[in-house]
Amino acid sequence: MHSPQGLAKQDPWQWRLACDAHEVHRLLLVSDAYHATQDHPAPPRNWQTSQRHTANGAVHGLYYYGELVGMVTLTSAPPHGFDPLAFKPDSNPLYMQRLAVHPQHQRTRDMVGLRCVKRALEVATEQHATAVRAELNPYLTDVVRMLTLVGFVCRRTLRDATMHPSVIYAEYRLPQSRG
Repeated sequence: MHSPQGLAKQDPWQWRLACDAHEVHRLLLVSDAYHATQDHPAPPRNWQTSQRHTANGAVHGLYYYGELVGMVTLTSAPPHGFDPLAFKPDSNPLYMQRLAVHPQHQRTRDMVGLRCVKRALEVATEQHATAVRAELNPYLTDVVRMLTLVGFVCRRTLRDATMHPSVIYAEYRLPQSRG
């Protein structure tokens, strides 16, 4: 990432809705590749889903000097494969998905991942959502830990006989809906 001289007086960090599906999908893939291991490869990603979320204005991008370095997608519908019994019925939840951070901004003081989560909570509050829900990869322990520290309540779900969690469901109840 670069820091152009002419922009030194402006805030280099900008939030905006992502409008380039190629850019969104590319960040998703490089973020996944960064976290992948031989035992836990990157998940398959659907290009059409990136296009749909981008076209629907669901991808909130964090730009650093004009380059997309972090993003989070917020939708009113759960992602494909989401267990409908994972949570109690709710009137207006939003679903946080496709949280991605460029590898050059991983584990830095920039805290791009945390900024993305906070942005999701701000947008959900503005949209009068009752909760923000997410389906997490249990092997991304830093993400699970971060969401827990922010206030998400996490629970593991076993989908097979291995007794290893295949997914973690997380929920953050927004203040106006607590009570």
